[in-house]
Amino acid sequence: MIEPNVTDTDETFDPVTDHVIVLGRSDLASEDPSVLTEPESVVMNGERAPRLVWKAGVRHRVRLINITPDDIFSVSLQTSEGPVMWTPVAKDGAPVPKVESVAVPA
Repeated sequence: MIEPNVTDTDETFDPVTDHVIVLGRSDLASEDPSVLTEPESVVMNGERAPRLVWKAGVRHRVRLINITPDDIFSVSLQTSEGPVMWTPVAKDGAPVPKVESVAVPA
């Protein structure tokens, strides 16, 4: 199995803290005129309502992959208290400029 690269070259992939999330649509035909307006068709790693439980207090790396041809998704990471803080380090496979690589609400 090939592991998606979400790590720096000097680090190894750890499935406990390195997360690959694929966003897509399910149960819709591409010619369906409402393909972009059906929120219940959105799936994450093939599931409609996945529950992710990650250990608090450790660094997690997240790679988001949108496999839809025409959708732009807004993604947030939430706890029961609200959005978590995250620091973007790369976008579309390229490093984020240092000025943009700061902690912000996810």
